[in-house]
Amino acid sequence: MGHGTHMGQRTIPVQVMTARGAYGLRIEGVGSADRLLGTVPPDAPTLRIVQDLGDGPAPPPHIDSTTATVGLLPDGWLELDRTTATATYHVPAPIGTEALVHPYLAPAAAVAAVWEGWDPYHAAGVVVGDGVWAISGEREVGKSTLVAALAARGHTVMADDLVVVRTEEVLAGPRTIDLRDDHGGRFGATRPLGVTGMRERWRIDLPSAPAAAPLLGWIYPEWADSTVVEPLPLASRIARPQRQRAATFTPPRPEHALWLARLPALRFARRRDWSDLEMGIDALLDVIRAVGGHSASSSE
Repeated sequence: MGHGTHMGQRTIPVQVMTARGAYGLRIEGVGSADRLLGTVPPDAPTLRIVQDLGDGPAPPPHIDSTTATVGLLPDGWLELDRTTATATYHVPAPIGTEALVHPYLAPAAAVAAVWEGWDPYHAAGVVVGDGVWAISGEREVGKSTLVAALAARGHTVMADDLVVVRTEEVLAGPRTIDLRDDHGGRFGATRPLGVTGMRERWRIDLPSAPAAAPLLGWIYPEWADSTVVEPLPLASRIARPQRQRAATFTPPRPEHALWLARLPALRFARRRDWSDLEMGIDALLDVIRAVGGHSASSSE
């Protein structure tokens, strides 16, 4: 509720309206699964979700200024039309609405972000201190485990697998984390989803998050024989984010690439051992405090 407008002795309340959405987009067509979305302004760009059942062959992937096609795993393809603000999932069998919100929303949101002039990256985003640290890297290097462990410590998760940067801020994604394994309550209650996409998933529901928060830096997890947290050199800070771009049909904007290169980036190496995880996160937060210059308490 707003503060209102005064007319004589009367105060007329001003209603502040919001819509359901993610990644800065107003999302329509996901039914009751909109509970997994956050709030966005009512004038946010709209993306309408449609399903078209069939076994037709997928066209070649492409993206231009008004249309896009993206292959889906294990079957089907995604068709986007900027003019009608629709994302049509051509699939042989219906996708459940929870799966539509996450993970199937991510490729559609990445294309829509590019059309809006925003920058999408294959990454997760967690609030540490005064802003978001993007967590990115190769498959199965423990990204979701790290995100879930930080969430268990009280850090706000902005996104699980797609970081959309608008200007210098990260836009909040769906309120879920999906893990590859059921960790038996190690990070909180999980819900089995069965096989979604190409893998079995266990879901952690997340509390609400701010619609946007500043991007402060990057974290690149990897496996190693011991725990190491170290800043990456300039060359890596320039190249690595561009390799993680989720959708593009034009070269990265030079000014954005230069801004990203100024942000700190950390290599976070640890053993595949649960006993090292918490110790490793302690070391990671210590380095974030040192290089980020912001509060990085474990209970935001």
